[in-house]
Amino acid sequence: MKRRRLKKIADSYYGEWRDKLKLKTTRKQDDACLQLERWGKRFLVDFGYENAEWKLEELFSERLLEVAGMFH
Repeated sequence: MKRRRLKKIADSYYGEWRDKLKLKTTRKQDDACLQLERWGKRFLVDFGYENAEWKLEELFSERLLEVAGMFH
C-alpha cells in the first residue's frame, strides 16, 4: 500500500510553506521534513523538501556516531 502525502500538517513551519508554495511532496518527504523540523532545522533555510530524506539520513548518521563516541 502506497502511503499518501500528508494532507494537512498542523503547527508546522514546513507544512505552512509546503501548502503556500503548493509543493507536490511525497509522504516520505513530508515525514523527513517534519523530523528535521523537530531537530531544529528550518525548511527553505537548512534544507528543502527535495533533499530532506538525504539530510535526515546524514544527521541521523552523525547522531549515531556521536553516541557511539561516548562509549569509547
